[in-house]
Amino acid sequence: MKFILSLAISSILSYTAFCQELSNENQKVIEAFINCIKNENIEQLKNKVVYPLKRENPLPAINNAEEFQKSYDLLFDTSLKDKIIGSDIQDDWSAVGSRGIMFNNGILWLNQEGQLIALNYQSEEEAAIKVGIISKNKLNIHESLRNFANSAYVLHTKKFIVRIDKMADGQYRYASWTANADMTQKPDLVLFNGKMSFDGSGGNHSYQFKNGIYTYEVFVFVIGEDDSPEAELNVYKNDDRIVNQPSISKKAQLPFSSDQLVISSQQAGIFKIGDKIPDAESLDMQLSVRKENQIRYTEDGEEEEPFYIYSHKGIDLLKVQPAYDYNKTDYTNTIGEIYVLSDEYSTSKGVGIGTTIRTFISQYPDYSLWYTYISGMYVIDSKELKAQFLLDENDMIGTPEIKGDMTILKPSDFKEGAQIKTIRLF
Repeated sequence: MKFILSLAISSILSYTAFCQELSNENQKVIEAFINCIKNENIEQLKNKVVYPLKRENPLPAINNAEEFQKSYDLLFDTSLKDKIIGSDIQDDWSAVGSRGIMFNNGILWLNQEGQLIALNYQSEEEAAIKVGIISKNKLNIHESLRNFANSAYVLHTKKFIVRIDKMADGQYRYASWTANADMTQKPDLVLFNGKMSFDGSGGNHSYQFKNGIYTYEVFVFVIGEDDSPEAELNVYKNDDRIVNQPSISKKAQLPFSSDQLVISSQQAGIFKIGDKIPDAESLDMQLSVRKENQIRYTEDGEEEEPFYIYSHKGIDLLKVQPAYDYNKTDYTNTIGEIYVLSDEYSTSKGVGIGTTIRTFISQYPDYSLWYTYISGMYVIDSKELKAQFLLDENDMIGTPEIKGDMTILKPSDFKEGAQIKTIRLF
């Protein structure tokens, strides 16, 4: 069994019917946890967490001990700490079989080993951050969908992107696109008046939407088997299921904290122009690096140019090219250029691979959009960042009229929904 999402409070309340008497071992791990909170022993506590620790959507998960330590005061405010420190082990804590140990009707869960597996409490500060994220996220979806109260769930399958939002009236809205589309584009299907229902006492829940004889369902697994997907899309025609597609993970779980995935001028996370090119061991992370060569065309003919690809679990993240020393006519061991290959990385304003031209402009109004025949690149950039955000030439409508080394373009020169495909730092 595994916890995939933080448990919904309204579902957790039903666990009270399944509570069991606390064993001596249960009481020992609870007491140890309370003492960590009481003594502010974050060093010990951060190693007693099962990561990723999910937060209420759209708050990002806490992915590792470093992120937990940075977020501790945000997660455990004075009110929550007082509740835990002042709690009575027999009255306020309950064993719920293999599901774990819950505190205060489920605002916090430990497993049998005393590790924190779910935190269904939200401080005022975290709630304010959530409001800010929701406002920012509204820029990244089609304008017709921006009137939601809260984002409930986003599901990626091999064929579809499905977004479910909670509306101001408490009902849910369903919007879907093809898998290769962008949510800033007009959705292919929008359904309203959806309902959410819980499946048993384990926290698993689903969203259902009616469309004539068809029922669209997104089922979310809170507790499932080890091979269960996070969610699945089901479509029924009358009572016959005609579509069943599990969710797919679009991103690798990286061994980085969120601040190590920020793109700034001449830097992508821990990789910075001018720094020594790191090997995998010096990074002290679960990254692999491979050296390759590409052909560079010069006035003297073809020349091999080395570069390094950094990857995690088979997914390429960054391409690093060494700086060239023209005096020594050779490549150095320092970083000359960085190409971002993964959508895990983004600027402080949330712009990265997959961001549309329209969204980029909304975040960086001082943008420039141009083409250079010298390298054949289509670029959008901003004075705020020393970085070039490269576009797909196949998204260009027609052929640019060359007017020099740099040809200025307009957003209307590109297809609707055109996205950034790579980012170059130099």
